[in-house]
Amino acid sequence: MDPLSALSVTCSFIQFIDFGAKVLEELKGIRRSPKGMTKEDEILQSRVDEMRRFSLRFKVEPNQNQTEGERAICQLATQC
Repeated sequence: MDPLSALSVTCSFIQFIDFGAKVLEELKGIRRSPKGMTKEDEILQSRVDEMRRFSLRFKVEPNQNQTEGERAICQLATQC
């Protein structure tokens, strides 16, 4: 095997080991978490919950005075 090929194989092996170590570290973090999520997932979940609470304040019921487009937007907002 020529030196360049040996270097390429060695680098690939090191990258594989590094990737595996990162995956295991992430899995340990998830396992230790009380919610069973990564920190990023917990942050995202709290933002989603906040947006849900925020959107509930803007519920508007469709009425006859609204245009068809406005009623469609109200329907979409209700579905969210």
